[in-house]
Amino acid sequence: MTELLLNRTRVARIASALCSLFLVVACSNNGTQNLTSPSLDTTAAKPPSVQSIDSTGVAFSGFDASTLSLTIGTLTTSTLGQTFIGAGKIHLKILVDSTTHNPVPCGTPNSTYVRFDGVGGGIELLGQVTTSFTVDLDDLETLTDGAVHNVHCGDNICIQAQYIPGGGQTHVSSHSSAVTPYQVVCSTSCGTLGLGYWKNHYDAAWPASVVSGGMTIGTVHYTAAQLLSILQEPDHGNGVLILAHQLITAKLNVANGDNPGGAVLAAIASADALIGGLVAPPVGTGWLHPSLTGALTQTLDTYNERCGSGS
Repeated sequence: MTELLLNRTRVARIASALCSLFLVVACSNNGTQNLTSPSLDTTAAKPPSVQSIDSTGVAFSGFDASTLSLTIGTLTTSTLGQTFIGAGKIHLKILVDSTTHNPVPCGTPNSTYVRFDGVGGGIELLGQVTTSFTVDLDDLETLTDGAVHNVHCGDNICIQAQYIPGGGQTHVSSHSSAVTPYQVVCSTSCGTLGLGYWKNHYDAAWPASVVSGGMTIGTVHYTAAQLLSILQEPDHGNGVLILAHQLITAKLNVANGDNPGGAVLAAIASADALIGGLVAPPVGTGWLHPSLTGALTQTLDTYNERCGSGS
């Protein structure tokens, strides 16, 4: 009987020890209960960012052969809508040869795009989806500090527009337009350009043969720079200058590829004969009474201005 009681006592002690052991495992070392929080799923998907399909197109208009000015327009579209488009800006770029900096056609090897819009951070859309920028193609050297050389008549150039996004958490992405070619065609079907055009476009648009070799007026040969000085000189009622202005212009048109016909060629020859060895101001001091040159001047002026492109 006594042994049975002892066995029961041992069993109770063992059970008590096991219970104590269980409590130690279930409690922290500090004696406080370790309450486990539900785990957080850090891989849960975040809300998707706003996606948009964006594009910008380039179009040309308003080319003026007398000033070589061209208006370049852009149109930007996006699935985000006009509000987000209008917060951005446009950069205009032209393709140039990496070595010579001359504008080149689309796809030319060893070339790079250079900005020419000359407007700080870009052309602002100001809430619109379009921009319009007029550029003097023969003044690109000034606009780009020499990074792009001027465009000449007959050049094929390549323009690209880049959309730059505005601020805000949701905006149209930066993207570029397709490369867009443009051919600079100065002459019209009748082929002549007036006194004002040639005077204002030395030497970019002048025929290469005249730029390098000059021209003979009367029996006197002049360099291209001297011809320009004559065109820029006010006539002051001097028949030599009045006639020389139109004679130089007519010869520039012929050198530029126009076929003037027999009557105009005869007038050119007569004008040369009349001026003869007189040296036109400011290169020289040659003078004729305007009554002697009026008829020939009118004939040549009519020929030079027949396309309406004289200034």
